[in-house]
Amino acid sequence: MFNDNMHKSSSNINSSSVKKGISPTYEMAKEPRFFRRILSENITQQIKCFSKHSLSSQLFIMPLPCKEKGYILLQLRSGKIPEKDSCDYEKYREWRQSLLKIACCLVKNESEHWKKIVGVLIQTPSVGEKLHIDDMKFNLLECNTWPDEQKEHYRKLNEDLNFFHTPIRYK
Repeated sequence: MFNDNMHKSSSNINSSSVKKGISPTYEMAKEPRFFRRILSENITQQIKCFSKHSLSSQLFIMPLPCKEKGYILLQLRSGKIPEKDSCDYEKYREWRQSLLKIACCLVKNESEHWKKIVGVLIQTPSVGEKLHIDDMKFNLLECNTWPDEQKEHYRKLNEDLNFFHTPIRYK
């Protein structure tokens, strides 16, 4: 399910960035095949587990053996989603992308040794529904430097979101 949709996500990524080698999917493609397989299996397993619980969101963190890059999966429970042809839907998509970026930055606050964080956001489908590409977002946070001001900025943003006050799963 995850692998099938990943290549279709290029609409979420600036094509000039891909040519320069700066995109979340490019970072994922650089991983060894066995790791991509493990990553895909873990994401698929997390989606299945999440659909069985009543949580409204879940943050799953997967570090890499190289210790300089990590992956996060942010899942949101499907709720009332605006119609795709409405202006509210575009605002909703932007909100989800912002939420993913904030989650990546908060993980950076907790894992200061990571230089890159690849974030995947999935709007978990309701039981019996299929996962659509519009339900997925990707983010690449390149964070070689992480000033205290930035760290504090995202810490304050998290006061309302409470990301780390809800279940987080490390793999």
